[in-house]
Amino acid sequence: MRQNFQVTRATNEELKNFNMNQIIPAILPKSREELVEKLNKLVEAGYSGGIQIDVCDGSFVETRTWPMNEKGDLFDLVDVVEDDQEFHKKLEGFSIELDLMVKNADQYCPLWEMFHPDHIVFHLDSLENNEWLATQFALSFNAFSWLRPEITVFAFSISTDLEKFQYWYQYFNCRKVQVMGIKEIGKQGEPFDSRVIEYIQILKEKYPGIEIQVDGSVNTETIGILESAGATRFICGSSVFSGDVSENIAKLKSLLQ
Repeated sequence: MRQNFQVTRATNEELKNFNMNQIIPAILPKSREELVEKLNKLVEAGYSGGIQIDVCDGSFVETRTWPMNEKGDLFDLVDVVEDDQEFHKKLEGFSIELDLMVKNADQYCPLWEMFHPDHIVFHLDSLENNEWLATQFALSFNAFSWLRPEITVFAFSISTDLEKFQYWYQYFNCRKVQVMGIKEIGKQGEPFDSRVIEYIQILKEKYPGIEIQVDGSVNTETIGILESAGATRFICGSSVFSGDVSENIAKLKSLLQ
């Protein structure tokens, strides 16, 4: 029997990094070096806002990214990230969002903690058991300050059963969702899946009050269509990093109402 938990609400300060009509650069790092290189490009472009770092495990999705492609168990991976002081220095000035394309991603929270994230994206299809995450949400205090229902994002692929979000929406007041704009997730440069437009509209009707961000094939050709459909936050990978980063971000912003 599902219990109707009482949860606390995030403050305005905690929610400030989830504003509407944002362009969020996304990095899918096959290596630490690639991640650092793209962070440097953002700094050079004068960008200091939110970024999304994609984490892929090679199981939930085909791609495997850093640090999941390092050798060892969970605690070895924690050490890899925790001991990398140069990397942590590079993260300063950014608001970090982790997009976890990882099977049972909730079981890797000690690793996610090493990134000091402001937001976490859990893919609904990756969670095999809701019990642990629900317990953490229900606590007035838990070990991870970022693991709170009001600032957690739940991701839908085009094929995700919409009912999977009902539990989090109804019992924990979760209102932030991510919709994937591509069929094969875990890759950048994939073609736009036009079915996402209808999917967004159905989601908004089924779950009133949700805030929708789109990830995957968000570019100058699709961003206006996605905004019209109801998206308010746009995760951009290739369309930001292919060419001049500053100019690309400015162009994308100019296309928003």
